[in-house]
Parts: sequence; structure tokens; C-alpha cells
Amino acid sequence: MRSEIMLRVLAILCLLVQGGLTQDEDSDHGTECLNEIDLIFVLDGSHSVKKNNFNVVKNWVKEVVDGLVIEHGHVQVGVIQYSHYYKNKDWEEQKYIKTEIELGEYTEVEEFHDAVDRIKYQGYTTYTAHALNKTLNFDFVGPNNRYPEAKRALVLMTDGKAVDSGDLPDIVERAEKKMGIIMYAVGVGEFDSSELNLIAHNHTERVFELVNFEDLDTIVTDLQLQLQKVCDCDVEGSLGTSCDPCTQQCNCKPNVVGRRCDSCAAESYGFGRDKGCLLCNCNPFGSVSTTTCHSETGQCECLSAVVTGRDCGACSKGHFGFPDCRPCECNGFSTTCDKDTGVCQDCKDRRGDHCEICPVGYHMDEEIGDCMPCDCNGNIDEEDPDACDPVTGVCLKCLHNTAGDRCEKCSEFFYGDALTQSCQSCDCNSNGTDPDSCDGDSCRCDGTGSCTCLSNVEGKSCDRCVPGSYQLTAEIGCLLCDCSDKGTEANTTCDPSDGQCDCKKGYAGKKCDECAEDYVESEGECFVFGFDIYNGDEEPEPGVENLSGTEETTTTTTTTTTTTRKTLPVNPKWSACPGCGAAPTWPSYCRGWLCRMRWPYHQQMPSTRRCYSGHWGCRATVEYNRYGNYYGGYNYGNYGWNRPSYYRGYYHHPRANSYLQRRKPARYSLYRSGYGKR
Repeated sequence: MRSEIMLRVLAILCLLVQGGLTQDEDSDHGTECLNEIDLIFVLDGSHSVKKNNFNVVKNWVKEVVDGLVIEHGHVQVGVIQYSHYYKNKDWEEQKYIKTEIELGEYTEVEEFHDAVDRIKYQGYTTYTAHALNKTLNFDFVGPNNRYPEAKRALVLMTDGKAVDSGDLPDIVERAEKKMGIIMYAVGVGEFDSSELNLIAHNHTERVFELVNFEDLDTIVTDLQLQLQKVCDCDVEGSLGTSCDPCTQQCNCKPNVVGRRCDSCAAESYGFGRDKGCLLCNCNPFGSVSTTTCHSETGQCECLSAVVTGRDCGACSKGHFGFPDCRPCECNGFSTTCDKDTGVCQDCKDRRGDHCEICPVGYHMDEEIGDCMPCDCNGNIDEEDPDACDPVTGVCLKCLHNTAGDRCEKCSEFFYGDALTQSCQSCDCNSNGTDPDSCDGDSCRCDGTGSCTCLSNVEGKSCDRCVPGSYQLTAEIGCLLCDCSDKGTEANTTCDPSDGQCDCKKGYAGKKCDECAEDYVESEGECFVFGFDIYNGDEEPEPGVENLSGTEETTTTTTTTTTTTRKTLPVNPKWSACPGCGAAPTWPSYCRGWLCRMRWPYHQQMPSTRRCYSGHWGCRATVEYNRYGNYYGGYNYGNYGWNRPSYYRGYYHHPRANSYLQRRKPARYSLYRSGYGKR
């Protein structure tokens, strides 16, 4: 009631001031609206201040009070000096934290000045926190206390750091929050700026920092103005430090009320937030009331224990489906589920929407009614949830090229040991492998890696023909060589790539069943074209040959020898030569000389047939002089090894090495006008 009367009086005074009807005593001091203030000065009397400086401080206090109009009773002033603190004494015995002038003790300026002059300087330590504590607990709650009708203000003057600074935060918080005291801090000389800001509760406009005590006079007017229009707006609830000069109403944040903006409005909570208080907004389906909530936490009153949340808008733990909250169905393996769907969360040793499925790598064993590890022989990814059927235990994603319900065997087209993860790909040649065991380019093999080969194909991979066959062909296999017995070299077979048989000399064709070039067939055999064939071991006389192709018999008086020979047509590319035998069983006209074919020149192959004196296409294997004479293997002429005879068209008699014929060698014609003529 008293508070309301005082506010009405202040409002009337404001109207009078605004209308020019202020009282003389008020107008003398220039006040628009009279503020009710309980003000206490807390002065540092430690030894660092010094006595003469303390006298300057006392004069400064008197000057400030002179401008506050204490005569009409709107402002009450008290003074406290502090220095030392006795830890084991009560407050009444603390003579160095002393109330020099009680709050409101003097209402006359002269009396107040005299009382200030009587204060004696103490000169000890700086127990600032303890001095503030005494002021809050005793001086501001004394018999002259007028709070809340009058605002509380405290002006602290210090010149150094408090020895009990650790106690300052709690004391300042209580002064500002619990007791509504507006604190000003004045520092001179070796002060601590952080302590001054802490005491002023971070209101920088309430902090005064000076270098010398003589500078106190410079802040008198500023301090008086702030005290005359003091606004104790709550820092957390108001938008600033200013207020209405008559009603002292501060500018509040949203949903914040009170003259000082120090509490939340109805249906809101959370005082102290940057954007003000928040509305309760309780859920109408889960709360008892939609507007009422706890003023600090905002917690609404929920309808039942299964409903939770600040606004009572959700199901409690273990329930889902707000507002009809019902228990989670997790088969005892979880206590939480999705608040909307009911899907279980954090299943222990289970998985699935309702914790009904065995964990990854396990399956349900119906006999024991519990989950057992999947038996996949180590051939699955145990972290893959789909690698094993959780119901049957069948392995679904076998690794390492394995297969089977337990991944116990190698996959198709692989071989090896699945239990040791050593399955390898079947390395089959698709051309040589039976197509019934293949799928495209992939073929099956047995446990050793051997493939199923086609006809006449062999090898682990079916990649080569068996001996005696050739030409590996897809879906067919290899073809047999089919070489001629007469024309093929003994103990040989055909080329495995194209089937070409290894032919004897004089034979040709893929199967060696044809005569080669310059060879003709006679009685199933191939002979050199143009050579005589002799039967028997004896040689005919020089220059004797049968050109008719008829058989003749030669008889001697001592020995009868029958020689049958067949004369083949003479090849124009060949000519007569001094004959020589090609085999030891054939005595040679040339006494062992080997014949070499003159045509074609680049071959120079030894003759495989016996030679006679008319074959000039052969070359001798001994050295000749230019006349064809032989001298024991030495070369006395200009023509050497395997060179043609000196006389082109006429070759030497095979017996030209005889002494009688050295100077005039015999010559035979090359099937010219008279065969055998000189």
C-alpha cells in the first residue's frame, strides 16, 4: 500500500513539474521528479590511501551529498570506512569495518558535514568483499531502510586490489539480484579494473577510474546526476539502463514485467534469456493447462506419467504414439523405440523393428530357441546383414569363390579347397574343352583343375593336340595326321598347327604322298628326274648307257652279271658330269667323288643317286687345275672346290687323273650330234 501511495505522489509531482508548478525547494535543486534513495558510501581506509588523501575523499563525499537534497528526506545517506578484518570476531567487534554514519542519521547538511569531518583514518589492509558484505547484511536492512519504496544505491571508493577478491562475485550477485542495490565503483591510483566492473555488475557507466585523488572533484557532477535519476533496471530483463524519470519504469524485453524488468510475465518462463521470457505453450493434448508452467524451467504439468517433455508433447521413454502413448514392443531386448513409429532402438543382441531378428552373422536355432553363429566356414562377411539367412542359417553371400549352403565347396568353374579359401579359376582352353562343360568362355573342371577335353586333345587345360594330330578346332578337337608311310621320315609325325608331315627327300604334299619337283614316280616310289637307275653292285663301262629304256644283260667269260636299269627322259636343265656314287655300296666312276646338282645353282645339294660320266650337272669334291687334272688333293690350277669344269659343255673323263691323259684330257659330249664322240 505504501509503495502505491509513493508512486502516485511521484506521478503527481511529475505532472506539476511538467506544468511549471514545482515547489520552490525542488526547483532550487533543478529536480523534475524526486527520487527516493537510500545511499551508502563505502570508503577504502587502507594504508595505501594515506591520511591526506583520505581527507580529500571526505571532502569529495560532502560535495556529492550537497547536490542530493537530503533536507527534505527524499535521500538518506550513510558512510562506512573499511580496512582490516578479524577472522575470529563478530561483526559488532570488527572496528576496522565501521559504520561511521548510519543510513539517514543526519537530515541537515551542516550536521552531515561535521559527522564526516569527525571520521578518523584507519590505515590498514583492503578487505573490500567483507566491507560490502557487512553493508548488505546490516546497514541496508537497518531501522531507516525504505526499500522497495526507495532505491538502494552504493558508492565504493578504493585505491587498490582487494585481498579477499575471491569473495566478491557471490556478494555482488546477491546485492544486484536479491537486494536490488545499484552499485557504483570509483578507483583511484593502483586499482584493479576487473574488480571495479564486477562491483558495478558490468555497467560501465557506473565505473569511474581516476589517476589521483585530486581528480575526485571531476566526477562529482556526473555522479550526482546519476544518483538523482538512478535507474536500477535489471541487466538481463531490460533493453537498456535508462528508465522513466518519474515512474522509474525500465524498458523490458518481450514477456518480461516489473518496474525493474526483473521477472517473467504470466504464461511465460525463462527469465534472463537474450530475447526475454518464452511463452509456456503447453501441449493441449498432454498437459493439464495450456498457459501455466514453471517460471524458471517452463515445465508444463503433464496429464500422466507416460507423457513427458517440457510442453507435455511427447511420450515418455519406453512408449510411443502420442497422445495415446503405449509401451514399445521390443521383446525384452530394448527399452526405447521411435516416438512416432514404435520401431525399437538399441536392440541388445537382436535387430529388426521389434528386436525379433538375430544379429548379423547369427541365425535362430529353433531347438535351443536362441541365436547361433552362421556356419559358413569363414567364407562370408560377418558384418554384412544379408550374408546369412537369419531364420534358416543358409549362407547367402559366399566369398572367396565358394558356394553351397555352408560355403563348403568351390563355385562353378572353380576348383580347390573351400575350407582353406583356396578356390582357383578353371584355366580351360575353350577351343579344346568339351562345350557341354562350358558356359560361354567359362568351363568346368574337376577337383584337380583338369578340364574335359575334346577328341585328340590333351593337357590339363585342353590346350594342345595329342601326338599324331593337328589343328585344334573349337567343338571338333584335333585331326589325325594321316602321313604316308613311304614318303614320311621314320619316327616323325606332322606339324601340330597345319598337319604338314615331315617328308623324305623327293616327296612332297601335306601327307608326303606326292613326288617333289624334279622327281617322278616309278613303281610307287619317287626318283630324280633324268637319272639312270642301276640294279646290282657293278658299274657299267664308261660311256655305256641304255637310252631306250629296255632291259639288257651283259655276260663276261668269267663272271655273268645281269644289270637292269631304267632310263628316264633327260631333263634339258641337266647335263652330263663325271659321275660319282652317293653311297658306299655304289662303286663310283669318280673314285668317291660326290656329285652336286648344277641346277638350280643356289641349292647345291648332294645327289642321292649314282652318277655316271655323262652327268655334267654335278661338281667334283676335289681340287682341279684348269685342265681338270688331279694332283693328290692339291690345287695347281685356278679353279677350286665345287667349281664347274673348265670346259663348258664338255666335261673330263672320269679317269682323267691317269698320267697318260694329263696333257690331253678326254672329253665327252653333252648329248650332242654323236654321244660318246671326242
